[in-house]
Amino acid sequence: WLAFVGEEKLAEAQRNQIAGKRAGGVAALDLMEKHLTGRNWLVGDACSLADICLFAYTHVADEGGFDLSGYSAVTGWLNRVMALDGFKPMAAA
Repeated sequence: WLAFVGEEKLAEAQRNQIAGKRAGGVAALDLMEKHLTGRNWLVGDACSLADICLFAYTHVADEGGFDLSGYSAVTGWLNRVMALDGFKPMAAA
């Protein structure tokens, strides 16, 4: 919402949800950081569907106002996903 619509254009009901969504995002990042500490992938010893699914939103979290600088395990994991053979970044339309 924030990256593509802008907070000033959101309906009041949407603006009222921002704090809760931000708290949920921080909780998810905290959980991912804890889980990825000491391991390379979310499940097992190689990239899995779990990594691909969570990569989709996590790699653009900064666009939603999340600061990933305090999440070294998450940012390391993002870099590992992007370093995979055949990785193609999504192009903005």
